[in-house]
Amino acid sequence: ETGGLNLLMVKLKVINISGAAAVAYVLSKDMMFSINGDDGIGGMAFVTMLLNDFAFAQDEMDAGENRQYVLITQIDEGITETSSLSLHMKKGRESMIVKLQ
Repeated sequence: ETGGLNLLMVKLKVINISGAAAVAYVLSKDMMFSINGDDGIGGMAFVTMLLNDFAFAQDEMDAGENRQYVLITQIDEGITETSSLSLHMKKGRESMIVKLQ
C-alpha cells in the first residue's frame, strides 16, 4: 500500500538589516530550493502562484522592514513532526544550507 502525501509549507521571514532600502529579488538569481529534514523529509520546493512565494520574491524593502514568504514541498502523510528542518538553496555550482527554526 502506498501512503499519501501532504503539503509542507515553510514560512520565511526576510528582514532588511541594512541601513537603506534594498530589493529582495530572488527570481533574478535563478535559484533552486529544497526543504530537508529528518524522517525522510526532502524535496524540491514547488513553483506556486502565491503572491508571497519566496522563489519569485521581487520586493523593495525599506531599512529594517520585514516580509513573510513561503516555500511549499510534499512530504509523506505519516510525518507529523520533525526535529530538524533546513532550506537548501542552489545556484549553478554554488549552494547554501540554512537551518530553520
